[in-house]
This record gives sequence, structure tokens and C-alpha cells, in this order.
Amino acid sequence: MHDLIKLANRTVRREQPFLVAGKQKDKQKTSKVKENKKRKKKQNKRKQKMKEENVSIHLEELPLTQYQELTEIYHKQQKYHYELGGSLAGQFLEIDIEKYYQYLPKEPNQVTIQVARNEKNEIVGFGTVIIVHKSAAKIEDLYVDSDYRGQKIGEKLMNQMNEWITKKKVKTVELTVIKGNEKVIQFYEKLGFNLTGYTMKKRKDNLPYEPKILI
Repeated sequence: MHDLIKLANRTVRREQPFLVAGKQKDKQKTSKVKENKKRKKKQNKRKQKMKEENVSIHLEELPLTQYQELTEIYHKQQKYHYELGGSLAGQFLEIDIEKYYQYLPKEPNQVTIQVARNEKNEIVGFGTVIIVHKSAAKIEDLYVDSDYRGQKIGEKLMNQMNEWITKKKVKTVELTVIKGNEKVIQFYEKLGFNLTGYTMKKRKDNLPYEPKILI
């Protein structure tokens, strides 16, 4: 009987680290949920305040030479993608505004940057389209600051980009969405985009790639 009690005590001691680790994980999850709730509450208050103040938004095309004006909003976009998680999350923080500019075509008729500005002339949303080839265009970016969502700014930016694309007489428009970003997929589907498949990649160091959804 004494031996059985000793054995039971040993089992309890062995299980204790796992119980502690489990509790720590639960605390981390709980604190993260609380932080997200606080953040959403603040965002909702800001949105409500802006609605009450009738914040005016105007759209315009940003000349390619003024790309550095996008620095702050572009950083917010990359941070947003990073917070979505996934195996590619870290890479988003490595891409800054200079790398963004290097990627874009330098001929004005091959690219457009559409921006939304608030009453202080700050950029609160932007979209980028490039001509891939004569018959196709690709939407590279579409992002709206979280404080300004719910005002259909994304749709307005899309309309501006569509007008530009129409003038180019291309037959198709494509874009990619990170897997798991269901709200964005639904947004594009409402605008007439159809899900056509997945793009898949493999890294040479055998680390996983996060599949992108091709629309």
C-alpha cells in the first residue's frame, strides 16, 4: 500500500509541469482575447466618433514618384498581414515601402496607385494595380486603415481601380488572398470575383509555405 502511494506521488509530480504549462498557455490565450476585445472596442468608438463628425474622404491617384507618402499606411497593411499569422507571417514585416516601389513597373501606363485621404489629407486607404500583360491586370494591394473601415472606402477604391483598368481594355483582373482571410475573400466575391484555385510553393529549406488563394 505504501509503495502504491509513493508511485501515485511520483505520477503527480511528473504531471505537474504539464499542468503548469497548460495553465500558462490558457492565460496567454485569455490575455490575447482580452487585448483583441479592447482593440475592437477602441476601433468601434473611433468609427462611431467619425460617423458623428461626418468625416469626409476623397479619392485620388497618387503619382508613382510620390510613393513614399504610402510609408505609414503600407506599414499598417504589412502588420495586418503579419497578425493574420501563418507560415509566411514574418516575411510581411521584411517588405518595406522601398521594396514595394522596386517591385512596381516604372511606366505610368502600367501601374496606378489609388489613395483615400481624410480631411487632414492623411492617406487612410490605398490600392495598387499593375498591367501583367496586354490582356490581364493584377490588383497587388487593397487596404483600408482599421479606424476607417465600414465606410465602403474599399469598394470606392476598387471602383477607381476598375475605371483605370477599363481604359486599358484588359480582359481579366486577378488578385491573390492569403489563405484564411475569409472576410476579404467574401468582399471580393461580392464585387464579382470568382475563386479559381490555389497557388502552391515549396521552400528549399523545407519550411512550409502558406498557400495563397487565386481569385
